[in-house]
Parts: sequence; C-alpha cells; structure tokens
Amino acid sequence: MKPFVFDFETFLIVPARQVPRAVCLALEGRLLHAKFDSAACERVLREALLDPDVLLIGANVAYDLAVAWNEWPALGPLIWAAYDAARVWDIQTAEKLIDLYDGYLPWHPHPTDQTKRIKVGYSLAEIAGRRFPGTVMDKTTWRMRYGTLLDTRIEQWEPGAKQYPLHDVGWTRAIFDLQWADDEAKLADVGRQTRAGWWMLLMTARGFAVDGPAIEKFDASIRLELESIASKLMPVGLVTPEGKRSKTAAAARLTTVLALRGEAPVMTLKGQVKLRAEQCEDSGDWYLIAYARWTSLTGMLTKVGTLREAAVAGMPIQSRFEVLVASGRTSCSGGKAKKGQTGPNRSAFAFQLQNMNREPGLRECFVPRPGYLLASLDYGQLELCTWAEVCIYLGFGSKLGELLNAGVDVHSKLGARLFKLEYDWVVANKKTDKRASTARQGAKPVNFGAPGGMREKGMCAYAKTQYGVIFTLEEARKHLAAWGEEYPESEPYFAHTRSQVRGGWGRIRQVYSDRMRGGCGFTDGNNTPFQGLAADAAKAAGYDLARAMYTGRDSRGVRYHALEGCFNVDFVHDEFIFEAPEDRAHEACVEAKEIMERVAAEWIPHVPPKVEPALMRRLTKEAGPKYANGRLVPWEPKT
Repeated sequence: MKPFVFDFETFLIVPARQVPRAVCLALEGRLLHAKFDSAACERVLREALLDPDVLLIGANVAYDLAVAWNEWPALGPLIWAAYDAARVWDIQTAEKLIDLYDGYLPWHPHPTDQTKRIKVGYSLAEIAGRRFPGTVMDKTTWRMRYGTLLDTRIEQWEPGAKQYPLHDVGWTRAIFDLQWADDEAKLADVGRQTRAGWWMLLMTARGFAVDGPAIEKFDASIRLELESIASKLMPVGLVTPEGKRSKTAAAARLTTVLALRGEAPVMTLKGQVKLRAEQCEDSGDWYLIAYARWTSLTGMLTKVGTLREAAVAGMPIQSRFEVLVASGRTSCSGGKAKKGQTGPNRSAFAFQLQNMNREPGLRECFVPRPGYLLASLDYGQLELCTWAEVCIYLGFGSKLGELLNAGVDVHSKLGARLFKLEYDWVVANKKTDKRASTARQGAKPVNFGAPGGMREKGMCAYAKTQYGVIFTLEEARKHLAAWGEEYPESEPYFAHTRSQVRGGWGRIRQVYSDRMRGGCGFTDGNNTPFQGLAADAAKAAGYDLARAMYTGRDSRGVRYHALEGCFNVDFVHDEFIFEAPEDRAHEACVEAKEIMERVAAEWIPHVPPKVEPALMRRLTKEAGPKYANGRLVPWEPKT
C-alpha cells in the first residue's frame, strides 16, 4: 500500500458545528489552501481516494474525511468506497489496538513504580510523546487560530502557521511507520475499527435534539423531591441549612447503624468511610437511604442544566463516542466543562448518551427534529447469542444456542426453574402475574452475569443494581449452580478460559475479527470473547446503516430508498436510535431491521439474533412495537 498522510486545519469545532470549514490541507512536505487552492485540494484527495493501492492515513482521520466531504461533496461516494475497502488507517485507533494486545489499554505501567498503572491518552501529541520520548508538540500557539487565516494566502502566513500542520503530518507519518512495522497480529482489526469511528463521528455531528418544556418539567419534579427530602434530613444534620450534604454526619450515622449490626463500613485508602449509594441503601436506615437519593438527585440537576443550556441555544447534545475500549465495546463521553465556563459552549459534549440514568423523565427530554420520528431497533439478547456462538466456535456446542434458535424464552425457562414454577405458565403470565414477572426478572442477572464467571457476591450486587433483584449469598450460589446445570457448555468454556489465563495473565483472541486482548484474568477472559463479538457485530451493522442513510446503499451496493435521509442519533451497545422522516418511518424500520439481521448473521452465524423495531415521538424506555393496519406506528404512553 502507498501511504497517503494528510491533515486539515479548520475553523474551531463548536456546538452544532462538529465538522467546520477547512482552511488548509497539509500533506507530506506540502501545504494547500482550502479556499485559494480548492481545485488542487480536491484533485489530490480524489486521486488518493480513487487509487486502490493508496492507504489514507491520519490522526482522528474520520474528522479529516468529514471535513473533506463537507468542503467537496462530490468526494463523498469515494470516501465511503475507501472505507468499504478498508483503505483508511487511523493511527489513534491503531495505537489502541497495539496497547490492547499488550494489555495496556488505556493503563500503562507507571514510569517509576512498576506496581502502579497510569491512564494515558491517545491524541497525536500524547502518542508522539510516548513513541518518541522527549517529544513535545506545540498545541497552543497556532492550533486554535486557523479560522483567522481563511482569507490570507499561505505565502503570507507566519512561519509558525505554516510549520504546525506540516509537523502534525510528519509525526503522523512517523507513528504510522512504527505501527506498520509492528506485529501484524496486533493490527488485524484496524480497518474495521477505523470504519466504526467514521459512522460514530457522523452520529456525533448530527447530535440528539432536546425538548425545552420536557426539561423544565423534569427539573421541577427533581427540585420538588429534593425539597421534600431536605426538610427531613436537615433536622438530623445530613443536609445543612445551606442545602449542602454533610458527609461527616452521614459517615458517622452509617458507622453507628452498621455497628449495631456488628458490621463495619467500607473504607477508602485514606481511611474515610465510603458513602456509596449501595452501602447507604443496604444499611436499612431510612435517613441514609434518603441521603443517597438526595445525593443522586443533586447530581441529576447538573445534567438538567446541561440539557437546558442546549435547549435555550437551540442546539443538540453531541456526545463523543469512543470506538474501542478494552472489552471491544464502545463508550460515550459526556465531557467536562472547564471551570467557570457557561453557556452553550459547555453543553455540546457535557452529557453521556450511552448509559443514561434511568430516572423517569430524563430520557423523555430527547426528541426527534421536526418532521421526524425516533426509531429504536435493538438486538434481542445479543450477548446471550454471542456467548452461545463462541461456545459453538470453540467446539463445545451450546444448549443455550439451541434454545434461542427454537424461540424459547430463556429468562422464563431459567426463572421457572429457580422459583419452582412451570415454564409455560411463566410465559403466559409474565406480563400479568407478579410471581411470573418476578421469576423472569430474577433469571436475567443470572443469565447475563454467569457467562462472565460471576460468583455469589458479585451476583448479589449485579442483580440489585442492574435489575432491582435481591439475592442472598446462598440464593445466588444455588442460582449459579442451576444455571451451570441448565447450560453444560459452561464447564468447558470456563476450563478453556483458565487454560488461556494461567497465572492471572493471558491473551485472548477475538473470534472472527482476530483482535487480541492481553492482560486478561479469569473474568476478563470469560467476558471478552462474547462481549467483543457482540460489539463487532453491532459496529458492522452501524456502518451499513449509516452508509444507507447517507448514500442510499449499503457496503454491498444494495439500494435502500427509505433509509436514505435518516440519521443515527444514539448507539447503546446493542440498540440504534435514529431519526426517520415521519412519512416513511415504517419503511425505514423495515430496511434497518433487514440490514441489522443480515450483518448479525454474518458475525453470529449459528445463533443469529433478531431485531425488534419501535417508533416514538420522544425517547422512552417503555416504547415497544405498535402496529396499525400492518404498519409500524409511534408508540404512545397510556397517560
């Protein structure tokens, strides 16, 4: 492959403008002005995109290609074709894959104390500093000022303005050369992960719209509850008259309450009482439970403030999505506003969309733009399917896979066993009878937690925090044993993991994508194969969905009329949420379901998951599929 290293300098990224106007295009040893040399810029990029032997290389390369597409729209089909062919290389993603192989993503050994780890970043400057010790890149003098140079020819620029983008390209090439020379096994997945970064950047650029009146309603409900709780906590000193929590009083009360039970609180390394919500709730003390709730609600007000600022400014929430974490999954960053910063500039990333708090009313603050509906499509029981797939791939077979393929409700089946009920009765009554719904809900933490090797204590905490289910240690032990009997493939699966992580350190190869993760212990070694496979399938589906939305065709060239003009606005591990024009939202969901199920079957061929679509007028966890005359229509709440 012929390396083509490039980098754009642009106007500043600001809320609602994540892909700003280009000012100059930097190549190796060459600088072109985006305004005065526009034709030359487009020609150079077109030639590189058309040449099948060229590898396009950059740092956060998705941003640069989005800038190019925005500046020269005719390049759009060529950019998508380059991603189709895996001819795009992001050095930041590649560096993460290398660190993942070595077990260092994102925690590197401490430079002076090998017993400690330090969290590292993956900006161009940070990678260069690690790859070439002593390197310090100047990211302050000119980086934020290129918007002032749009109407000035390059010949008239100060030397520093010319050197900065050329230095960036030079360091990008130097880092790429080291990556390219590294072990191929470390970089087997770089093309697919780089491609996922592309559609996630487009999703960030679109953003998720918010509804001002819903935000104010949510805010009012929180403040009303806070006032009620504070009036009861102030007399016992857990909240001060100024409306601030008293950690000292809460720690003393927690210590006293636990002492009466012959227990001691969990302490920090500095010897202070940990006031975690679960410890306060487990105390059984009404005031401490209320204190935990008050603390949660005050934190929620910060989120509400972010949403309000976006609504007032008329802009969407544009959270950043990280394409790769150690498990192979994605993550989402809400970002942090600088101290003292106010107004819309602090709101663009100041919200975490992927793992949104379950507080009633929060999700309902997110809405589609006028003329659109929100479509939600998720893979049903995705990680159960991928655990079964991995077991089959490893040669163990899978009873779970057989049940899933037969359409058995595995939660009801295990729940019936755990709670000594009949399976058919649980299935028939799971929505109307409390015993049936409790049995099914009680099986979920076991079905989802046990494949990772979770033990009794962890199961108790997981069941409570994620599913609101209370297990004793003895119940958790019995439930895990029952799960193991239900799925005999679990024993060889765990034995296989132990063989891979002898001594508490192992390297796990991801099935089908060949991505490698080092530094795995027993739990990571169990979780990585099926969590990573689920993420790989979802990322691949996300790319084809986005391609159909922006170009009308998927990566195979198949035409999708209804999806063209739709836009992804959120991705939650196994769920896509996108805006669909109201007059063809049903057809868009049909096409999206077809793409998602086809891609999943390519990655999970033995136990392919199904997809269930729903339409809604605002985001809600309660929405489900609703049909009228054979067509999907928006789900509406009963009240």
